[in-house]
Amino acid sequence: MNLSGTGAYVETEDAGALGPFVRLRFSLPRNGRVLSAQARVIRADVNPGKREGVALEFLGLDEDARRDLEEFLFLNG
Repeated sequence: MNLSGTGAYVETEDAGALGPFVRLRFSLPRNGRVLSAQARVIRADVNPGKREGVALEFLGLDEDARRDLEEFLFLNG
């Protein structure tokens, strides 16, 4: 998974099967805190013979989760 402060890109074998919204749960390395957010699928890469993935835009991270994510990105940027 590639993370940013506003979303993520996730490699998945089921990119074409996802609806317009997903619930994403992931933990931050070293922190171990599990973050959960609703996300909007903004692009699905479905190419035969190549890796599939989806670009996601976070729709709601609570204040603590956003702070933890921004701290992680800053320290590991």
